[in-house]
Formats: sequence, C-alpha cells, structure tokens
Amino acid sequence: MEDVLLALKKCLEEQEDAVIVSVADSVGSTPRSSGARMIVTGKGRTAGTIGGGKVEFVAENTAKEVLANKESKEERHTLTPGDLGMVCGGRVDLIYNYVPAADQQTLHVVNELLRQIERHEPTWIIDQIEGKHMSFGFYSKSTGFQNVDLSDPKIVQTRSRRMFEMDGKTFLVEPLVDGSKVYVFGGGHVAQALVPLLSTLDFYTVVFDDRPDYVTKGLFPTADELVCGDFNQIGEKCPINDSDYVVIMTRGHAFDEVVLKQVLKTPAYYIGNMGSANKVRNLIVALKKAGFTDAQIERVNMPIGIKIDAETPAELGVSVGAELIQARGTKRIKKTTQHFEKKSQALEKA
Repeated sequence: MEDVLLALKKCLEEQEDAVIVSVADSVGSTPRSSGARMIVTGKGRTAGTIGGGKVEFVAENTAKEVLANKESKEERHTLTPGDLGMVCGGRVDLIYNYVPAADQQTLHVVNELLRQIERHEPTWIIDQIEGKHMSFGFYSKSTGFQNVDLSDPKIVQTRSRRMFEMDGKTFLVEPLVDGSKVYVFGGGHVAQALVPLLSTLDFYTVVFDDRPDYVTKGLFPTADELVCGDFNQIGEKCPINDSDYVVIMTRGHAFDEVVLKQVLKTPAYYIGNMGSANKVRNLIVALKKAGFTDAQIERVNMPIGIKIDAETPAELGVSVGAELIQARGTKRIKKTTQHFEKKSQALEKA
C-alpha cells in the first residue's frame, strides 16, 4: 500500500490527475482479494495491482475513461468466458476513485497516511462513497477520523476488510497498519536471510540479540528496530502483545529455552522456534520440567517453518517466511469469520 500512496502523492505534487482503482469486494476465484489497489494516470498503471491479467487490463482502460470524464464510478465484473473471457468463475467489484490534480485535501490525507506507516501506529484506511462522489480518509487513535463522516472508532477497528452503510453513505474500511511486530530473537545467518524477506512482505521486524555486533544496520539494513539486550530480560525492551509474532533462532539451545520460557508467558499471537528434532524434544522436556502444560507448549511451532526440505540459511528464511504468511492469513480469516458470525447472530435476534 505504501507504494500506492507514494505514487498518488507524486501525481498530486506534479499536478497530474489520477484514479485509485480498488477491489471493493470479490467472490470465488479472483486474482486479488478485496483491498487490493492500483494507481492509474494518463500514462497507465503507475503503482499497485489488482491481480494482473485481463481484469487489470480492462480496469486500466476503464480508469482512463474515468480520467477523461473526471467522474468516479463503481463497476462489477464476472470472471467468465462471457464477460472478461476468463474461466476463474469469480466476481470482482471495483471502485474507480477519480482524484483531480488540485485535490489538496487528498494530498494532506496521503501525507498523513505515510506518517502513520512510519510511526507503525494502528491505522485504518476508509473509502467513503456517496452516489458518484468518492473520497478516502483514515482513522488512528492519535489523529482521530480524517476526511470521512464517521465518529465512532469501534466501527472501524477491525483486523479484516469491512463494508457498511450509514446515513446514505457506503464505507469500505481496511487495516492499513495493524501495529503487529515480528520479534526475531537471534541475529545469526538465518535471521539475516529472513528479515529482508519479511520486509518485502510488509512485516514490521525487530531483531534482538545480546551481541552488539549482531544488531547493526550493516547486517540488517531493512529491520525496523534493532535491540541489544539480555536474553534473560527480553520483556524490558520487547513488550509483546496479542498481535505480535515471535521467532526464536538464537545461537544455542540454552538461550532458546530462556527466551521461550518468557515468551510463553506473553499473549503473543504466534510463536515459532527453530531447531532439530532432537533440540525440540529437549526443549519440550525442559518446558515441562519448568511447569508449562501441554496446552501451553502446543502454542509453539517447532521446528519452525513450512516443510520444504530447507537446508541453507536462505532456504530456511523462505521456509520461516512462508509460515509467517500462513499465520497472518489465518489471523485474517479468523477475524473475518468472527465478524460475520456476530453479524449473523445479530440478524437472528432482530
């Protein structure tokens, strides 16, 4: 999303009209899910994607028509041979938000959103649709609502995309910054391969090691935070919450055990520990001896990583990164399911 915002900022600063093309909803097999966005100018797509292929080709041409007419619009496509000549069988609803070059309010919103990304503060981006008029703003605790006609923060504080209607307007809400962090304990070779990958996947990364030489910008140029501290006191510098991920890959079994015993007492969403089968067995024995229950120990994914027969640090980094993607996807699905279950229960009571 940051690349989309930067492209839109450039358009506005250079006095160039643009269209934000957003996937408002999708059903079935579609190239990208709701929330995907791209920027289109008279030169074509400049940033982002809604999935590529025929649907993106058609959307780009439609966006150019929107630029010519200077009027926002919504459009639905079914991905069938009779519509787009595709066999996916899904449906995608697109929003074409026309942004004139002179739109200083949108430029202000874009600049503020970029600041929120830098601060890593939980932030929700909000599209507001009223007839053919579309605009977008956001909400964060420190800024409140910006450029949208809403006042209740509870409406937008969700971990999954949400669309609702209020006072004759339609709102599309999605998390821009969820505030979660990936804490990587240990700055060795696998961590050095993993962290750059996580950065490209929009994970906020914190590398923790007790050796100053292993938490430097030279080793981790893409890390968001580098922390040097005592493995016996990680809580002093790492306030792990229920949306955070923990990856343990220190330089030895003893340090892994020390960190793991502390992490299991936190509400961390995901915990993973690297190690051989023998190391895992020894860790389980040590944890049970320390009084941890089977249920507590089962919170730990170990050995960490998707099973792809990885051997090298680079391969192990990919394996661990893939597992974190899977964990993040599971979180989104869980929150979306909970949202619709609550909605169904409310409808049944009505």
